[in-house]
Amino acid sequence: MLDPDETPSDIGAIRAGDHQYDIYQMPTGFVSDGIKWMSFPIINNITTGYNVSENFFGPIVDPDILDWVQWKELEDPIETMEYVNTQLNNGNHVVNSVQGFKVKVQWDVFDEYSIPVTGYRQAPHTVIQLEGNEVENWIGYFCEESSSVLDAFSPILTSIKSIQTQYWSVYQISPGVWLGNVGNRVLNDGDMVIVKCIQDCSFSWNNNHQVPPTSKGLTKEFTYTEKPEYIPVYISIDQNNDLGIPAEIGLFVNGVCKGAAVVDNPEVDICAYLNANEDITEENSQLVFYYPAKSSVNQRSTYSINRKSLKHNTIGTEYYVININDIESAVPVSTTSMLSQNYPNPFNPTTSIAYEIPTDGLVSLDIFNVRGELVKRLLNTNKAMGKHSVVWDGKDNQGRHCSSGIYYYRLKSNGVSHTQKMLLLK
Repeated sequence: MLDPDETPSDIGAIRAGDHQYDIYQMPTGFVSDGIKWMSFPIINNITTGYNVSENFFGPIVDPDILDWVQWKELEDPIETMEYVNTQLNNGNHVVNSVQGFKVKVQWDVFDEYSIPVTGYRQAPHTVIQLEGNEVENWIGYFCEESSSVLDAFSPILTSIKSIQTQYWSVYQISPGVWLGNVGNRVLNDGDMVIVKCIQDCSFSWNNNHQVPPTSKGLTKEFTYTEKPEYIPVYISIDQNNDLGIPAEIGLFVNGVCKGAAVVDNPEVDICAYLNANEDITEENSQLVFYYPAKSSVNQRSTYSINRKSLKHNTIGTEYYVININDIESAVPVSTTSMLSQNYPNPFNPTTSIAYEIPTDGLVSLDIFNVRGELVKRLLNTNKAMGKHSVVWDGKDNQGRHCSSGIYYYRLKSNGVSHTQKMLLLK
């Protein structure tokens, strides 16, 4: 007689519990940049050594596959299993279901690796200890039934400051008042959650009100690079407008998309993957709205962030808030590239050249003399869709001052080129 997982049945008069079987899918390099936040509700804790990280993650424990695995225990710092000079470091950690893990494979791993496991599911009533003082607690959701995030944490909601998963986050600014679309967020079996609390506490997962498994939709119109950590950006859209709510929103900082979100509610949260010491300001950032093709407005428009509507919290948990009360001010993005007349013109010694591109892509901008000879290459790089400008200081590629006369500047983007004429006077 066999159990459902085709392992021999337990021997004895009283069964301790049914074996369960699961397959944990590892990340791939082309999805989420090889990163996956996950937990493991079913673990083989009986076979000696099986739950040790080096063995548990065996299918990806290879220097050509594994980048790293990270975990964190209460107030302890983040620990990492990774290869250093072909030597695996920190491979003796005991994997358990209460912990959450971040797993990253190498960027060029396109094969799908999986970890098959047979064992016992973590008891739903297991007590989980959480550290206070807004310390990160990495925990796993190991209940087979999904639960809304408010129900799941109902025993300790008053102690919680923020909740993060890989693709969404919520922040409690005062009792019962949340940033983010908290009412629609769901925890599913195997999710990894980062919780910050204002005080030490303990709880057991509550899923008395089960809901269908639900995940936040991922954007199709924007591309960006994920990182192990992100800063939440909470966007609130005033519904009293003529344009309606966009289907997707992208956040661009210094011309690069740093994150995007599908809009399923007027309260939107974006995971912003900023560089070190990079901030979101009205000068360097903008939002891009995407509307479906059948909508009455242009498919894409850019929104300039107003300083009065932007809030940056750096006390405790860092996050941004953007309140959009003037969505009508968003500027539609042209469906074709455009090259504007330089200003000033004539000029001495500098002039600004503005251009607009309809999609992300490689952009080149070159200066030529009247004989068609290349004088200066101003740009040859990838740029985000939208409006941009660049300044020419009247010097050639060798840094020499150019003489007075007529010059031509040519923009190339997405297979289309535009040329304009300008005059340098000294």
